[in-house]
Amino acid sequence: MPLESYRIWLRDGLFLYVGFVQSGGKAIAFAVVLVAETPGGLVNVARYDTAHGMPHRDVLGRRKGLLSKHWFPSVPYGRVLDLAIADFKVNHEGYLRIYEEN
Repeated sequence: MPLESYRIWLRDGLFLYVGFVQSGGKAIAFAVVLVAETPGGLVNVARYDTAHGMPHRDVLGRRKGLLSKHWFPSVPYGRVLDLAIADFKVNHEGYLRIYEEN
């Protein structure tokens, strides 16, 4: 089960990294990371992933680190993967603002 990955560019300097593993046509692990290019390098602004054995969203702050974690305990992995991409496509500027202010 190889890792499949790709980028979705949202605008100059801001993209999604999408990585996932499938088995039987279903996602069994994934990460969707909102990544900003900064003068110091690439930074994670927010992410959805399946670390800890359950899909969840982490919202990050530049200075404070992890600001919030939202769990999706009863939602299939594939559904959260799609939700993550859609959420970041629509709300990326808001997540970036939260990151920069915190």
